[in-house]
Amino acid sequence: MMAKHNLTLLILGVLSLSLLPGATLAAEPITFNGIGNGQTQNFETNGPWLLDWSVRSDTPLAAKVEMRLLKADSGDFVGRILDLNGIGSGLRLFEEGGRFRITVVASLAEWRIEVTELDKAQADRMKRQSTSGPTFKESIDDALRLVDADSFDGWQTEDNNTLLLLNGDTIRWRVTFRRPCPGLDAATSLSFVTPPAGSLAYYSSILLDDGTRCYFLRVAPYALN
Repeated sequence: MMAKHNLTLLILGVLSLSLLPGATLAAEPITFNGIGNGQTQNFETNGPWLLDWSVRSDTPLAAKVEMRLLKADSGDFVGRILDLNGIGSGLRLFEEGGRFRITVVASLAEWRIEVTELDKAQADRMKRQSTSGPTFKESIDDALRLVDADSFDGWQTEDNNTLLLLNGDTIRWRVTFRRPCPGLDAATSLSFVTPPAGSLAYYSSILLDDGTRCYFLRVAPYALN
């Protein structure tokens, strides 16, 4: 088995929402965090608003999360925001304001919700940009290609197709790639790269010293292999 290598460099992508000229946020964002089952405090928006959610877990394949939007005053069910097996992050635009709260039913998962009130110009722009999106199956497939940045502190190579991620001396994850990663078996340092549009807490690919970029196909707990 190859010697353990410590992490040497992180390259982080940035997810940002740009405003149209003259467009402004109508209010400061409100953030809610939780582990397992829970619910947010009541919040109120006077117009369009954006829900920015993320889910992480030490056991991504076993994580399950459902988020439900309720009316704050009556508790009436408005709709299901999210029903996810796995981990991930995303944005959802709501065009009508009101007083709401969000109930979360979660197993083996840590969640974060950010609510941001928008002005009409920004909401219209985001609506035009979101005419197409991933299917539920695509969302699940994407979650299986991510690894939690805090869940490992070293790595070993098996060959040009397989990377083992370690926590201390314990192998935590077995990563396979979309196609063979030439030079991986001889690498002495790797850069772990976050998705171009997603949470900075997860990695979706690696970068070798010669500039070769290799994308994850599947990240699985080592015990399942």
